[in-house]
Amino acid sequence: MLPNLCAVKELKANLFASWNGRGDKFCVGGSSGHVFIGTYNEALNFWVALSQTEEPPLGKPLHKASVTTVRFDPGSGRAVASSSADGTVVVSSAYKEEIDNDGVGPFAGVTAEAGEIIFKLKTNVWNNTLAFSPSGATLAFASHDCEMHFTDFTADQVANKTKPAMKRTVYNGNPILTGLFISENTYIGCGFDNAPLLFKRQEDGSWTFEGSIDPGFGKKKASRIGSDAFGGRTVFFDNVNLDQ
Repeated sequence: MLPNLCAVKELKANLFASWNGRGDKFCVGGSSGHVFIGTYNEALNFWVALSQTEEPPLGKPLHKASVTTVRFDPGSGRAVASSSADGTVVVSSAYKEEIDNDGVGPFAGVTAEAGEIIFKLKTNVWNNTLAFSPSGATLAFASHDCEMHFTDFTADQVANKTKPAMKRTVYNGNPILTGLFISENTYIGCGFDNAPLLFKRQEDGSWTFEGSIDPGFGKKKASRIGSDAFGGRTVFFDNVNLDQ
């Protein structure tokens, strides 16, 4: 019988949650600034999520404001990255000895106690979202001042807690609210622009904003759809090729 209950000791609101790659551990970000790591308790037959910083009652949170996004590194699940409205992005240990016995990528060697900070990166503005590249070697995060930040990790940097450099990319548009890597060198972000925004890694390792994937229909036609219900439907179907 599969468990159907999860206990999260958040005193305020739970804002974001995600699973690790194997589906045997999850993380939750709360408006209290806490990050929780959840595992399955066989004896109780439900999932229990404990704060990275333990009691009482929850200890000192990782962040000073709401956590907006939490994601495990995809290669091992031994580290979790969290973005916050406090202007920081924290990469901390999520290691659970009874679960994390393999993995690849720069965080595969992490054995520090859960909650121990590996890196703390600062943008000094509200951070909306973050995502790891497929290998876990790059972390991208979007801040509310219309900037993207890309950070590369190596196993040596993680082991020695050597703070990596942040590569800052300014783009023309509105804040990005969510995004993902579609390859190691390509990131797509979405927000208030009604169209996905494309970023690519260059040969020298820097990142550039390539523009909107759909600047025409996303920006110009959307306003017409919103202003006239009947005319909006006409605009929409005029731009849809039903033969494809």
